[in-house]
Amino acid sequence: MTNLAPVAVTFDYRPVEQFRVQRAVMRRWTWYLFYALTVGLPLLLIGLNVLGNLLLPIPPMPFSDFGLLFAFPAIALVLLPLTQLYSAYAHKRVHTIPHAEHTIGLSDAGLEVACVVAKVAVPWLAIYKVVETSRFFLFYINKRCAYYIPKRAVGDPAQVALIKDWIRDRAGPKAKLLPAAA
Repeated sequence: MTNLAPVAVTFDYRPVEQFRVQRAVMRRWTWYLFYALTVGLPLLLIGLNVLGNLLLPIPPMPFSDFGLLFAFPAIALVLLPLTQLYSAYAHKRVHTIPHAEHTIGLSDAGLEVACVVAKVAVPWLAIYKVVETSRFFLFYINKRCAYYIPKRAVGDPAQVALIKDWIRDRAGPKAKLLPAAA
């Protein structure tokens, strides 16, 4: 896996990073809708119930009846993200071979991804878009699937600038990169 491409980054697989990439790749509106239904709706119902108890001359509802309404926000805010993180670790435990060292190279032909069990070449024309976040370079091959290079693996700001230039030259308008730090 040496001399894979003119610009290459080698890094080890980390489940926590994979979890963050999955969240970055998911569409924002799906998260908003999910939290609106699991957090916003129960809070709205609680608010309407409290308002109704204040305005209507009926005996107030006991606080213990709110238990189910509080369960949905608790699941959404605490248990589901922890379950997703556990799933990433469980996936790594079961599939140990492909999650060793990864090398991602950028060449004139495209993106070249190599690990212990596979080598994949994705031409620049097949890349849907390239997005830079504060932690990753994400190379989307469709709307919901992306290869990534963690910035922690790059380390040197000069190499980050080289990767950004390489992406800007090859991906063109498909590249959404952060502005250069002053």
